[in-house]
Amino acid sequence: MKVARVKKGIYGLRQSGNLWHKTLTSVFNTLDLTRSAVDHGVFYSHDKEGTTILCSLTDDFAITGSPASRITKLKSDLSNHFEMTDLGELAWILGIQVKRDRISKTITLSQAAYIDSVVKRFNLESAPPLQTPIDPNAQLSKDQSPATPRQYDDMRNVPYHEAVGSLMYAAIGTRPDITYAVTCHAPGI
Repeated sequence: MKVARVKKGIYGLRQSGNLWHKTLTSVFNTLDLTRSAVDHGVFYSHDKEGTTILCSLTDDFAITGSPASRITKLKSDLSNHFEMTDLGELAWILGIQVKRDRISKTITLSQAAYIDSVVKRFNLESAPPLQTPIDPNAQLSKDQSPATPRQYDDMRNVPYHEAVGSLMYAAIGTRPDITYAVTCHAPGI
């Protein structure tokens, strides 16, 4: 049996994500960015000249701050450490559409495309729209679960867990109004 010692992180290996995070953290520290105690993928810098916030999502970065010159400088500094492509103003992040209206000073987040794909994936195109996601008086019980071998077989091909997981992502992202309905149907919650 031969064993190889890897001296450099390779994409797909177990420790690759950890090594990448350590690399990012090290570079961000040299750029005087502080890691958020709440979310370890968020780094920030704040002083009398302004604020810069960087969100790292594996190898994608979303940067905001003021004045704009701080963002430009941070992008330049990052390009000295990493091969980068600047995609311009943020339009999509993690399947969430971002629309910015500078005149009214608003930012709108939408998962409409994601929700449409979930509806299509689970063949719910003909489901009627509702005002509320669930009847608050609905009582769920174990008696509603499959009890016979035939009922288990009938439910085996129903992607219940996948549907609940898909809805949880929407609830966490942009649809807190469906959180109760999703979690009361989620097994183990």
